[in-house]
Amino acid sequence: MLKPKFIISFPVYFICLYLIISIFSCNKENPITPPPVASILDSNYLDWSFDTTYVNPSSNMFIADTDKIFIPGVPYLVYINNSSIRYISYNDNDFGGGCITGTGINNIYVGGISISLSRSKLKRWNGSGFEDIAIPVDTGYLKDIEAISENDIWMTTSKSIIYHYSNHSITTYRPDSTLSNIRLFKDNFNNLFAIFNKISYGDYLYYNISKFENNSWVQILIDSANRNAGIGYFIGFSENKILRNNVSSIDYFNGTNWEIYINLNDNIRPFIAGGGSTENILFQADENDNDYIFYFDGKKFYRHKNISFPDIMIADIQYKFGRYYMTMEEDFLGRSFLGIGKFRRNNFINSNPIKEKK
Repeated sequence: MLKPKFIISFPVYFICLYLIISIFSCNKENPITPPPVASILDSNYLDWSFDTTYVNPSSNMFIADTDKIFIPGVPYLVYINNSSIRYISYNDNDFGGGCITGTGINNIYVGGISISLSRSKLKRWNGSGFEDIAIPVDTGYLKDIEAISENDIWMTTSKSIIYHYSNHSITTYRPDSTLSNIRLFKDNFNNLFAIFNKISYGDYLYYNISKFENNSWVQILIDSANRNAGIGYFIGFSENKILRNNVSSIDYFNGTNWEIYINLNDNIRPFIAGGGSTENILFQADENDNDYIFYFDGKKFYRHKNISFPDIMIADIQYKFGRYYMTMEEDFLGRSFLGIGKFRRNNFINSNPIKEKK
């Protein structure tokens, strides 16, 4: 007896063949690609005002309130209060301020250098005057300060030293003598990190990222930046995240490694940034050998072209109290600038306004 044959009808055969060809074609000719980079509009998302501050180095600021900003320098601390500028003397001709932090308008720490001795020096502004805080003798200057709470701050130096000032006492940490230029950052979970530079021979600069845990600094990542191409460099902070530039993105450190924060066009290379989130970030970047200020709202990039920015280098960008603040380095006339960017009202008509708690 003949066994029944399994016969595929022509329509079924055609459908199967079509599906196989379609799958193969998709895999070979139409690979899955990530979403395209957001478009760029020549439009100003923020209105800017600028104050001339006459302070050097103008590399850092503490924003105590919406219109109350402190900028350390040599030989005084600059206090801008609603565009009224006051120059506060340190009452110390041997002190130069360079970094600053605080927990309020009457509790501000200014770090810097003893000019004659070339060693780190720390002062506290209590609202009416400065008081000296004794720290160990070293060579160099205070590079960065991170405030945890009142009378609890962390400091780094231009050398491989980290100081912890807590309850009027100082603890010293020396992670690695080959590291330098330490920056501190605290994430949204109150974890404290430090990013170190390690100079190498050749084209690369190595970054060492360590985390403070169990009363010591523990190395968790070593990464590199291309010194010639300027790729992989620290460019600022956003949401208590540390940011770096990449070939076609801004990346952030997620606690263990780097992830893409914002996708960019290949011809845009940011070199300083700051913001509140991936949907609210401002950065200065080179685009086809021209410098521009960009703002990203999560959907579109806004290129600030038709606006008169002082033609000097931006030193610091911060987002606070619903505004953007930037300090600009000293120009050849001895002028430095503070810029404050306020969001335009009409930008919120068809979108949710950006809010931030004080």
